[in-house]
Amino acid sequence: MKVVVISCFSDKSGFNRGNFIYEYFKKKKFDTFLIYSEFHHTSKTLIKEDDEFWIPVRSLKYEKNVSIKRLLAHVFFGMKAAKLLKKLNPDIVYMAVPPNSVTRFAFKVSKKINARIIIDIVDLWPESFPTSNKVKKLLSPMLNYWRKYRDDKLGSANALMFECSLYKEFLENTNVKNENSYVIPLAKNYIDNSNPDFMSCMNDTLNICYLGSINLLIDIEQITKILKGLQVMRKVKLHIIGSGDNKNYFLKELMQNNIEFIDYGIVYNEIDKNRIMSFCDFGINLYRENTVIGLTYKSIDYFSAGLPIINSIKGDSWDLVENCGIGVNCFRDNCQASITVLSSLNAEKISLMKQKAFEVYLENFENRVVEGKLDEMLNSILPEK
Repeated sequence: MKVVVISCFSDKSGFNRGNFIYEYFKKKKFDTFLIYSEFHHTSKTLIKEDDEFWIPVRSLKYEKNVSIKRLLAHVFFGMKAAKLLKKLNPDIVYMAVPPNSVTRFAFKVSKKINARIIIDIVDLWPESFPTSNKVKKLLSPMLNYWRKYRDDKLGSANALMFECSLYKEFLENTNVKNENSYVIPLAKNYIDNSNPDFMSCMNDTLNICYLGSINLLIDIEQITKILKGLQVMRKVKLHIIGSGDNKNYFLKELMQNNIEFIDYGIVYNEIDKNRIMSFCDFGINLYRENTVIGLTYKSIDYFSAGLPIINSIKGDSWDLVENCGIGVNCFRDNCQASITVLSSLNAEKISLMKQKAFEVYLENFENRVVEGKLDEMLNSILPEK
């Protein structure tokens, strides 16, 4: 059988849902192709992977992540991916959403060629659009149309995947059918010989990691407020791995508040990334309060390196912290409570949290665990032998 994976943001340099799904089908001995955008979202450069089974789509360039030009780039990606589906004529089409345009254009072609359709909700847009509710209300006609691109086709898919339980709950009032819906979390491969050292590195300094894109979704004000408050109690050092539209603003805020940091830039190599995180005691997972996010790539990275999280995300992440003891949950309007808890932790308590974080990774997010959940989903849509 032939499978086409449509994953706009895939590239071979990092940890990505589309890449994981592609490798899963390859392991199953399916003839598998991946359609991706040649415009790289993070670096804002053109890329072309040296792989005949990876098919690039020429797309519009954009500089700002929140812009009309980016929306148009997504529309064109959906239309061009649909044309490629006609030529490839697969038996199964997997669509990573967003971009929402994929479900509008590629879905229609998939139905015409009688392909089995898997829609995977890996993020919620426009719900996570990083602006105030007042602005969202003003833009509601455009945002509702964007939302309909996604929602109208959900009930007609053969299987629906959700990156986290929060997304499934959020979309239950649309066309979601429970009988073909699967919560399948993000996965990260276990690296041999990468068992983290659970001993806290804390002596006189609390080392904290920020990993990932520094964009409009993260709560820079809350991050700065917590780090500044901690500095009153103990020395703090922030280790930054990543880049993004708001990086200069982030660094400026840190410097103005005399918060010590080391900026490593973008680090793709997993061993190098884990080495940096091995210096740390916590990972930052703080997002603006008007975003709808249940689980992040960065949190899986943190857990796999044995890092508990300083977290503000509701839903899946919040519940893991509460139920498994793998960090500290923060209320934006009461940062002092989180600061007090973090400043009271000794090396022994942090080491226990680190061990629990790694156990949560192995039990929930390691490749083989997630592949087992994919097997269940795939068996439900394949014809009986």
